[in-house]
Amino acid sequence: MKTITLIILLFPATLYSQKTSFEGIIWFSSKYEISNSGFSEDQLKEQFGDRYVCYIRDGNYRQEYLNSKGIEYVQYDSRTNFYYYKLRNTDTLYVINCGHYSDKIEIEDTDSIINIAGYDCKIVNTKIIKPNVTVTYYFANEIYLDPTYYKKHKLGAYNKIMKGFHSVYLKQETEYGPYKTIITADSLRFNKLDKKIFELPELPMRRN
Repeated sequence: MKTITLIILLFPATLYSQKTSFEGIIWFSSKYEISNSGFSEDQLKEQFGDRYVCYIRDGNYRQEYLNSKGIEYVQYDSRTNFYYYKLRNTDTLYVINCGHYSDKIEIEDTDSIINIAGYDCKIVNTKIIKPNVTVTYYFANEIYLDPTYYKKHKLGAYNKIMKGFHSVYLKQETEYGPYKTIITADSLRFNKLDKKIFELPELPMRRN
């Protein structure tokens, strides 16, 4: 196990051009571990559900929460660097500029490998400095994700994470303090996606 500092390396342009960034669908299940009596698993399941589907194309991603009574979906636009989310039973689309966040992070690369949904995944521990959140990623190195799409995605320091590992994660454990969220891929499919999946509704927008 070793701790690494992310360093910008000058790779030949052909290194990434020979690879195709993942396009397709991933189905996830969610579960929660509670460490503070102020929260309950039922409360979190009601807010976030326990299943969601993620669509990825050209760096854009959309996560639809299938049985949540709180959040309906989140979506990232790699062209504008905006992150959108919508709550159920509202007519407002909330907008976050991913460039307006700190990307200070500590990253611990490990040699540990675990198989998830048929893919060997590398375990990577991270600690975001502001806010203080610990996230463990399980990256499927076989499934390439072009990091240039996320070079301005400072929300969650995703720009630095993707620069270091440039692949799809199939599991994520996020430790918030009072509770932990664990999402795990059940299955995935490489698939050409219609751009209409990423079209946003014509709703009032509110910037956060």
